[in-house]
Amino acid sequence: MILDEKCILAPPPPYVQAIAGSSNPPRRRSNLTFSSLPSHLLLQIVYCTFPLEDDEHDGDSKFVRQRENLHWLETSLRLVNRALYIACMHILRSTYLPAYGRLVRPPYSSDPFPTSSPSEIQSSTSPLFTHHRELATLDRFISLLTHEDRLLDTSDLHLPREEACKDLFDLVQPKSRLEDLVAEQGSRLGVVVLDRLRSKGHRSTNSGLSFSSAMTSTSTLNSPHDSTCSIKKHCDTETSSPSSSPVPSVQSLSIAKRKKSSFNLFSFGHSKKPITPPPSPSVPVQRPSIDPIPFSTLSISFSPRSIGLVYTPPPEALRSPSATCSSSPYGGSTYGSLSMSMNASVLRKKTLVVISRTRDEPLEISAKRLVQSLQTWLEED
Repeated sequence: MILDEKCILAPPPPYVQAIAGSSNPPRRRSNLTFSSLPSHLLLQIVYCTFPLEDDEHDGDSKFVRQRENLHWLETSLRLVNRALYIACMHILRSTYLPAYGRLVRPPYSSDPFPTSSPSEIQSSTSPLFTHHRELATLDRFISLLTHEDRLLDTSDLHLPREEACKDLFDLVQPKSRLEDLVAEQGSRLGVVVLDRLRSKGHRSTNSGLSFSSAMTSTSTLNSPHDSTCSIKKHCDTETSSPSSSPVPSVQSLSIAKRKKSSFNLFSFGHSKKPITPPPSPSVPVQRPSIDPIPFSTLSISFSPRSIGLVYTPPPEALRSPSATCSSSPYGGSTYGSLSMSMNASVLRKKTLVVISRTRDEPLEISAKRLVQSLQTWLEED
């Protein structure tokens, strides 16, 4: 009886009503895929892949199976597409971040997710790899630890290696942390830019760096000493020119002598004060305007006793016409290999600034000194 009543009822109206007189049929909705799910649902699905109880058949505990699942996320699932990569890296980073923080050695600091940087709006076209270089160090630590845990659970012959993370936390972690601090403090002072290398408003130098034309205009300005000398010279030419002051006659000189003598009679017994010339107008010191260096071309050479800032030419500079000479197809003399090696030496890495440091010096202070030295180098160059 119920089925008969449902058959008699009219079907429900469509969701999209067809417009009367229109020849175009209504468009069909695009097929939904697994990656088109909302991020919170996709994250919950990935969470459900972790076992919550012990395996009854294989005899493995849930912790062993969870470590196996983390290795699967690292090596397989995160490489499927963009949405799964974001979900898997969220789980992996939140899982291994406490262990990463415990292995950071004093006096070094750590901040893979800096809160001081402006938050970027995540979209389908935004880059997955940000400019924070310590985040890449954390990802390397995750890859290393998931592989080590997988080997320990798989074979009893594999022994834990204490030196597996030694180079990572002795060199790579403080180096990447220092680079992030240089980017943060350098962007505040205007010597480092976090955007990509701009193609306009740059000129190449011997080192491959680019500076704006404003620096060339300000470099032609005279120093404050030269400006005061030019003012004095201008005053001397005005007083010595015949048009401004005529030659005094003998009568005017005698009148001036009498005025001077009568003035001396009234000023007898008083100390004679020297007449001081008026002070020359002070010219404000103008600091040369500099064009910031792209952060993608900078790196740190790190050691316990010294640190340096290294500039690497971008790939655009290697393909630029200025990198090769047009006299021959090899970009120089007729000896092709020799000319190519000479051009490569011009565009090789260059150490801009080197400063010394102590072993117990915090990275924040080292970054501040390094940025100040870079600013001085840019102003003097």
